[in-house]
Amino acid sequence: MSFGYQVLGFGSGGGPPWSGTAYYLVVAGGASGGNERGGGGGAGGYRTNYGGTAYTLGTGVTYTITVGTGGAAKASASQGIGNDGVASSFTGSDITDISSSGGGGGGGSGEATGATGGSGGGGGPGASAGGAGNDGGYTPVEGYAGGTGYSGAPNHGSAGGGGASEVGTDGTSTGLGHGGDGVSNSITGSAVTYAGGGGGGVYNSIAGIGIGGAGGGGNGGSGGNGSNNQAATAGTDGLGGGGGGASRYGDYSSDSGAGGDGVVIVRMSTSDFTKLSSHDGSATATGSDTYITWTASGTLVT
Repeated sequence: MSFGYQVLGFGSGGGPPWSGTAYYLVVAGGASGGNERGGGGGAGGYRTNYGGTAYTLGTGVTYTITVGTGGAAKASASQGIGNDGVASSFTGSDITDISSSGGGGGGGSGEATGATGGSGGGGGPGASAGGAGNDGGYTPVEGYAGGTGYSGAPNHGSAGGGGASEVGTDGTSTGLGHGGDGVSNSITGSAVTYAGGGGGGVYNSIAGIGIGGAGGGGNGGSGGNGSNNQAATAGTDGLGGGGGGASRYGDYSSDSGAGGDGVVIVRMSTSDFTKLSSHDGSATATGSDTYITWTASGTLVT
């Protein structure tokens, strides 16, 4: 007598149930720089478990991915502190919300202290303090503080915004308030640096500009009229970089740089990826793994 064995199917694909682990990278939106020789915007908060312990995802769970946008540029006609970035997160019913805090705006005329954020905004005109980083109070930290602005003539250099790996540089008499560098991560299979702070702006055209930190930080502006003016640049989307602080020369002031949008990436073995019910990110194979990238908010269903 022979005995037959019935193979039971699980899930929509008929294979075994989901039982996989995953790595994540969650980067928030960077902030914009401040106006009128403003401080650089702080980078978006940076959080990851890649290179550490993988996270066990649940079965039949819908995970919500929120990708924070960068803070809008501060228009030249609107004085003050830069606009904060927006938080990013990866969350589901079986996990504590994995969030990163939006970057803090760079200090500007009338509101010269940088804002607190994932990384803090650089201090603006005068000897103004930078904003604190690691607004979420995480361990390890998600980012660092902005630097302190410079109060002396002739160029009144403002400070760089903080980045994911270091504090923004203080302003000097010749500008040079550079943004703090971000952190390199290889979750995509190649090393990419994320979450650099924006460079600080300066008063006139002879000063050195504040350079944005590695990881998408925008450069600060340098003041002057016509061809002597160098506009602030935006942080890079998908990296969460802070925007550069605006310049000023006499009565002339340019716009600050906008903050860069954040990103969420989830990586798992390709065999586990094939068992997912659905996702609306962009999937790419790397070796025996697959990573899914979201540059806008969406979902992943196991």
